[in-house]
Amino acid sequence: MITINAFEGEFTGGKDFSVELASLTEGVILGSLSRASVVINDLDHPMAPFVGNWKGTSKEEFSGSTINLTYDIIVDPNKPDEFDRLIITTVDPYVLGIPVELVGIGSLNADGTGRIVIPNEQSLGMDLNAGPGVYMGVDAATYAGASVYSDIYMNLNADGTMTLVNGYGVFDNQYIYGFYQGGCTLTK
Repeated sequence: MITINAFEGEFTGGKDFSVELASLTEGVILGSLSRASVVINDLDHPMAPFVGNWKGTSKEEFSGSTINLTYDIIVDPNKPDEFDRLIITTVDPYVLGIPVELVGIGSLNADGTGRIVIPNEQSLGMDLNAGPGVYMGVDAATYAGASVYSDIYMNLNADGTMTLVNGYGVFDNQYIYGFYQGGCTLTK
């Protein structure tokens, strides 16, 4: 018998182990399946408040049209020891409508608020007109010259919403594709 103790509200980490039947009682025949793998995921992950499907609307700078934005945020399954590493998947409506995975680093405050920082220059995974496409944050105040780039910031608010703090877009060596204005509110 295996006893699993739940520690509600406390992150103890996921567990991975195997169970194997090795010694049988007389008269019992062991079938072909004598080993089982067990995976237990801890639901109290420190980044759990960020995880989920977030939606909101923003203005696209060039057309002025309202754009629906969606972000699926998960803890990076390939880096389980890096508790603050998040994968943000979004479909960029202006760049061929393809899904893109971005890596972000989350941090939470004691009051439940927090921030995701998505480092700039993450690859779109394809070349555009004048070179490889990369995501770049842009401060709206400096957008006119598009010369000051930054990381992309998303703030987790006390009311459980998230704010896309600054604008961002996809850039190649010469052009900007789909610049989304910051300040939009995202909800799960």
